[in-house]
Amino acid sequence: MELGKRISALRKEKNLSQVQIAEALNLSRQAISRWETGAVVPTLENLEALRKVLDISWEELLGEATANEDQPETVSCIAPPQKEMASPEKPFHCRRKATVLLCTLLLGTFLVWLWFSAPWKSLNQTQAISMDDMEVQEKEEQPEEEFQFDFMW
Repeated sequence: MELGKRISALRKEKNLSQVQIAEALNLSRQAISRWETGAVVPTLENLEALRKVLDISWEELLGEATANEDQPETVSCIAPPQKEMASPEKPFHCRRKATVLLCTLLLGTFLVWLWFSAPWKSLNQTQAISMDDMEVQEKEEQPEEEFQFDFMW
């Protein structure tokens, strides 16, 4: 029997609900459900706590109890413990990375476009003119007009 099915059977044998097990282990009901469906393998720390809550031995939990005590002990292979994450965290983290990457690409594209199409680039490209080529424009002298104020009271 698989570990998840064994956990479910032992829990039902003790007349406990997933919520009761979750509260005793300080986990969510969904975590217990994922163990029982086989979606996630519980960590060794959680298996130890579950074993104590159900008041069973390791052999009973892992299904290693044998009918004949003379038989050599069997070793059960358990998948390496996986970090149990709440389901919304992972997609949010991935969406955040994707959003940051998209914003960076858009900003970079905009800056490259701005650099190559900038109107001020033509302002900075001035040509040197020698002093000999410059024409001096003389200012026409205009007679200065006297300005008078008329004050009427």
